Amino acid sequence: MKSWNPKTIAWYMQAGEHSQYPGEIIAQILPRLRAGDTVLDIGCGPGVYALALAPYVAEYLALDKNRDVLDNVEKMAASRGLNNIDCLHYTWPHAPAVREADVIICALGSGEIMTGKDNILAMFSLQPRFVFLVAPGSYLPPFGWRQHRRRPGPEGRDTLALLDSLNVKYDVQTFSLDFGQPVGTMAEAAEFLAQFLDLPPSRARELAAAIALPHSQGLYLPNRRNFLLITLDTPREK
Repeated sequence: MKSWNPKTIAWYMQAGEHSQYPGEIIAQILPRLRAGDTVLDIGCGPGVYALALAPYVAEYLALDKNRDVLDNVEKMAASRGLNNIDCLHYTWPHAPAVREADVIICALGSGEIMTGKDNILAMFSLQPRFVFLVAPGSYLPPFGWRQHRRRPGPEGRDTLALLDSLNVKYDVQTFSLDFGQPVGTMAEAAEFLAQFLDLPPSRARELAAAIALPHSQGLYLPNRRNFLLITLDTPREK
């Protein structure tokens, strides 16, 4: 999302509940976690990873520069009885409260997190067992990210280029997943597309009418896109 507010947070959480993302990525990460782990989630957003993974670890540090998304994490954690999630209001890598982490996750964080040398090196300074970077790939039809967005953000290939320049060892898995958006009405579908794709209202209405499918929540806007799950090797003993 370009900006967070109650509506965009609700959209994101609904997409996470009803689409393939992040469930299929989480299924790859979960077997590598241990019950005693401290997990640091950098750029945690509204908490789709935190709420799914916290039940399986000792401590979950949800870090984000946006207070609104952290408020959502805290509210959702309380509603689910998850008392091991600590919300940290920092901009990475300036996070003095974070001194150690067994596992680090950064999933679709703002582009500078996964394309900045200092940010990657700061992750390694915590000596985690694993670092998981979930990097964005290309959007596929019908959304056509680069066709619509005027300023597309960094993609996974930018992260891989940085890691190569640092001589960092990594494994990479490529996923093509639907991260579609449930909406209640055609008007809401157009509103979502106008904001998400930087479209004028008239074009957003046309696109909504062309791609919206029936769904239990009302309508569904399919959004198939590519993701990279990058797993970094670290010096710590596995």
